[in-house]
Amino acid sequence: MENIQANDQGIEAVNSDEVLEDESQPLVLTDRDIAIFRLVHEHRYLAFNQIRQAFWPDRSEVAKAAYRRVRRLVKAGYLEVGRSRRMSLDLYLLSEKSLLELQRRGMDLALGKYHLTQHFERFADHDLKVTNVRILFRELGIENWTSERVLKEVRHETHVPDGIVNLRGRFVAIEFDNTLKSKARYKEIFNRYANDPDYYLLIMIVYHGLRHWLVDLDYDPEQVWFVDYKDLMRNKSKILLENKHATFEFARLL
Repeated sequence: MENIQANDQGIEAVNSDEVLEDESQPLVLTDRDIAIFRLVHEHRYLAFNQIRQAFWPDRSEVAKAAYRRVRRLVKAGYLEVGRSRRMSLDLYLLSEKSLLELQRRGMDLALGKYHLTQHFERFADHDLKVTNVRILFRELGIENWTSERVLKEVRHETHVPDGIVNLRGRFVAIEFDNTLKSKARYKEIFNRYANDPDYYLLIMIVYHGLRHWLVDLDYDPEQVWFVDYKDLMRNKSKILLENKHATFEFARLL
């Protein structure tokens, strides 16, 4: 596989023993700010709770450290705020100013600035859940993730997974599915991965009970595994991956 991995190096949460935000002082960008810009850039947009979970996981809600910092980044012109009316949710996007910061550091991954499209709402719920999966994987120590945006806009491929993780040199494709497709469509997906020697495993993360319908379809049980999204978010490394022949605990991949 072409070596374009956009790993999470430098996207770590900082020690929670930090001074409170002093908004009377000039804004000085931190490593965490740059890491926020990069994650937003790779996934087009993030919700506030995703930024808080990824970069302030040990801070209490009462401290409001994440809220204060994000508010300052918006006020200083480093983050822009869009809106999903369908989900009644603010979304944080990269600005030209923060893109220039990434470019100056060689961290822009040859991606341009993302602008909310007319039809972005069709995919927003799906895309945000994929980002939730990436954040969870980071918490579990799986940090080498290439986003769907990077795969499409750098490799210029049409049919790409929602993410790729590198587990000790083996590439695992991540597909998130929150709507039911036809059996013919799933057969096409499974065949595509079966014929691609780059992928060691395909993990299908599904929603609304789709797992029970998908498990009995025709696929290679040594490659394709299923897990329910809500169960994964709840049980994390203890979740069982499943196919028609076996189950195993996700922690075994870590």
